[in-house]
Amino acid sequence: VADAVAARKRKRAAREAALAKRSKSARHDSAAVPKSDGVFVGYQKRDRSKPKPARDADRGSEDGEDGLSSDAEETATTRAPITLAVPFELTLSAAHALFLRGDKTGASRLLDEILQHSARDSGLEKNQQASFLYLKAHVASAGGDFRAAAEAAKLLCERVPKSMEAWSLHLAAAERAEGRTASTVFLRACVRSDREERAREAREMAEDEETEKTEKETDSRGMPTETLTNDVSATKSDLRGGSKARAPALLASGLAHCARGAWGRAANAFARCFLIAPDEPIVCLCAAVAAAHLATESDELDDETENATERCAAAVKAAAFFQRARFLRAQCSPTSAGEQEGDYNLARGLHQMGLPHLAVPLYEKVLDRQKHADVPVSASLAFEAAHNLALIYKNAGAAALARDVLRTHATV
Repeated sequence: VADAVAARKRKRAAREAALAKRSKSARHDSAAVPKSDGVFVGYQKRDRSKPKPARDADRGSEDGEDGLSSDAEETATTRAPITLAVPFELTLSAAHALFLRGDKTGASRLLDEILQHSARDSGLEKNQQASFLYLKAHVASAGGDFRAAAEAAKLLCERVPKSMEAWSLHLAAAERAEGRTASTVFLRACVRSDREERAREAREMAEDEETEKTEKETDSRGMPTETLTNDVSATKSDLRGGSKARAPALLASGLAHCARGAWGRAANAFARCFLIAPDEPIVCLCAAVAAAHLATESDELDDETENATERCAAAVKAAAFFQRARFLRAQCSPTSAGEQEGDYNLARGLHQMGLPHLAVPLYEKVLDRQKHADVPVSASLAFEAAHNLALIYKNAGAAALARDVLRTHATV
């Protein structure tokens, strides 16, 4: 016992001597550094290119860790930043392979181990971390954990707010999660993304106006009117193109309201999205569907005249959006499949709103084989149009016409 006590005292004395030597050298180095001439008395300049000196170990823990050397203590106090031990592509491929093999637990464990660290600690870039979050959302959805999938998709939307696929994944997971918390979080994420994009656009617009004002003040010779007009139009087009970044969040918000049956809020969201991206067929189609449901919903108002007026206005808006979607879809399709799809959507909307006499000629245009001969069978809507047209004939009492349509266009 006496020998052990003596050995402990010798170790403590050696450690205190090392600490005293270190503190003495630190005081010597600080004395060599020139003092600042500023108003803060006692402030000393430090060369920030050199690493900070490690903190001294806690003296209270020395008695309990006598078996460890001073070098081991210094190593324990300064931890290296966490980095991935393997390349990004190999890690992602391994997690994807586990997911495809059906080992959802192994894939989820590997992804959780990577995503538990921040991007700064793990060394991942923004798009690399988004790839892991995208795979994590799919793995959680396949495993039935829709709440975890919604959380991963939410983080994915924060990193890539311009991706419609990310918002669709978040919406699908939020709708299938238990309770209304996930759906509420999704709608809040949509609102927050829209607000951030609007703030960014406002800052860019203010910067552009300030730049234009500065250029006008500095240019003493003036500028031709034609050139100035072209520059202003280019600036507006650039701002309009940049504002399309808000479209995915607004479109996803409208789809979430459609899933809840809130057609009024959905129509408002789609209308705002149409102001941002009027040349997108999917935006026009979603706005048309929401307006058609709003025109045919069964809630009653106190004033029947006001109710009828609102329904008529919604029906007109739906028809206009359907026609706009048909025009845009026909432009972006190399075959007549886009025109056929637009005719079918317009006919289906008129059919739903109780206007079958307007839907019949459109269904017949869809069934025109000579006009749509270049449309492949897998993409043709002839079967759906024949079924709906037969229903109209049957409800009108023309059973023979209904059978003839089905026999001609819906026979396998």
